Amino acid sequence: MRHVLVDTNVLLDVWLRREAGASAAVIKAGAEGTLRLYVTPVILANTHYFLAQMNKKEAARSCDAFLDIAKVVSQPGDTLRQAFQSAWADTEDAMHYFAAIKHDPRIGHLVTNNVKHFKLASGLEVLSPEGFVAKYFQ
Repeated sequence: MRHVLVDTNVLLDVWLRREAGASAAVIKAGAEGTLRLYVTPVILANTHYFLAQMNKKEAARSCDAFLDIAKVVSQPGDTLRQAFQSAWADTEDAMHYFAAIKHDPRIGHLVTNNVKHFKLASGLEVLSPEGFVAKYFQ
């Protein structure tokens, strides 16, 4: 089974119904148990924040339900320090990356619409939702 960290933008694709074909396929595979999905606390908090701007109760319901199909990867202080001290342009993306590689070595993939933000990633295959679906679902 593939273990996949999904970024905020993938979740928002699905829940905001914006060009969600490949993103929805990734989430559906997680719900069906053919992928193991992961998020960081920051990913889920950011997702909730954006969804709550439209409907706070629906945001809470959606994020809570997502916890039934995804595991939350911890982001302890040493991971945050590593991100803050890294050469990454986007500290938030660095937080996700370091949490994934350091605290759950089974995670081999990161699915995001911002692949270019993860140029410094090594040890994780970073793909767009479309790239992941094309490579692993066909």
